[in-house]
Amino acid sequence: MIQWGYGGGYSGATNYFFSTSFLNTYYSISMCAEYAVTAESVVLCPYINTKATTYFKGGMTYTSGNVVYPTSWKFFWIAIGRWK
Repeated sequence: MIQWGYGGGYSGATNYFFSTSFLNTYYSISMCAEYAVTAESVVLCPYINTKATTYFKGGMTYTSGNVVYPTSWKFFWIAIGRWK
């Protein structure tokens, strides 16, 4: 099963719910940032805190210099795994 969405806009980790549950938590998620603030020279890093069969909790951070910050940049995500 493949599910996808668009998220972000928050300055911390947020829950993103699937429309259909996966069989287990052995699904893969890929996230890609939407390049929005072109004045910033940063490295973005999407992350996932929690994976469940019905949702994942994740967000986006960026680094500028040697410091990591939370960011409200938006991102696209896709999840691939087994259906019940």
